[in-house]
Amino acid sequence: MIKSDAITNVWLKRNPLGRSAAHDVYRLITETRNLRTLDLDQTEIGDAGFVEVFTNLAAYKDRVLPLENLYMNGTGFSEAAARALAQFLASPNCRLTSIYLSSNPIGDDGAAALASAFEVAPQVSRLLLQSTGLTTRGAQIICEALTSHPGIRCLDLGQAYATHDLGQAYNYIDEGAIQAITGLLTSTPSLASLNLGHCPITPLGLGQITTAALQSSLLAYVAVSILPDSNIKKLGFVPSRDSKMRDASSYTAPTKEQKALDQALQQHMEANVRSVYGEDMTYSRFMGEERRWLTNDRTDVRKIDSVYRNRDMGLARRGLVTLIKNWKEGDDTLERVIKAQGPFCCKKRRA
Repeated sequence: MIKSDAITNVWLKRNPLGRSAAHDVYRLITETRNLRTLDLDQTEIGDAGFVEVFTNLAAYKDRVLPLENLYMNGTGFSEAAARALAQFLASPNCRLTSIYLSSNPIGDDGAAALASAFEVAPQVSRLLLQSTGLTTRGAQIICEALTSHPGIRCLDLGQAYATHDLGQAYNYIDEGAIQAITGLLTSTPSLASLNLGHCPITPLGLGQITTAALQSSLLAYVAVSILPDSNIKKLGFVPSRDSKMRDASSYTAPTKEQKALDQALQQHMEANVRSVYGEDMTYSRFMGEERRWLTNDRTDVRKIDSVYRNRDMGLARRGLVTLIKNWKEGDDTLERVIKAQGPFCCKKRRA
């Protein structure tokens, strides 16, 4: 493989490579002449394995490496690996643009280590940190480090669907991060996509972020409050023959001001989409066809529209459906996969 000039993408997702594969991963990156994309998602390389990989890459001097897109979701990547990756990002031979680190135990200290390299890594355009155990402090550090960054186009601080399955921690970003988020939005014209997911920021606080987003170049934005709106009066009812209890949903619906602000942002993003893709591009078409390329590289990632990965997950992200894993009652397949050690067959057992 390393002798081939034709290989540009290597997808190793869910193969149990383990830490012992670290040296081979290093060779794959440095010796495959035209390797642009490497998928190591859920390969069990671990924190120590990635420390070895990136420490060696940071010391590599022979040539500028072509690697641009690196998937490391669900690999055990943590704080020590984040420090080593930061060293590699600061290397003159690093061209890494897309960094996928969701569902890893990175935490705030790991985020701080990673953020330290952004100033000297202007080529970074995608950073995905879903369910990495970030709190408000970690989100502040990331947002402040990326404010005015010339290359960043996609930042994801939301929640991953596989968080529970992979035993990881959700991000918990509250109102203390509002100033850093609004500063990022108003001072980073390259930013096209921001995902905060479901977060403990009040509707009023999200309104401040939405107001800042009206001054941004955003094409896509997701943020949903998990907290009640303090401006909505509490549900109260005194029973009587001549009165009926109001529908509870009427007390939790967005206020007129919130609706107007959300509508203004939607119109703003629609205008941004038309300015980028042309007047004929509708927002629904953008969401269905073009948005994926804010998250993934158009050249190397195939456009695959599987029912599970694209249609149902897209609807679930927008809150239109509930994503259900179709395991039959009593089916222990998922539990056996989680607890598997060594060779494993995922075929269902015969009754």
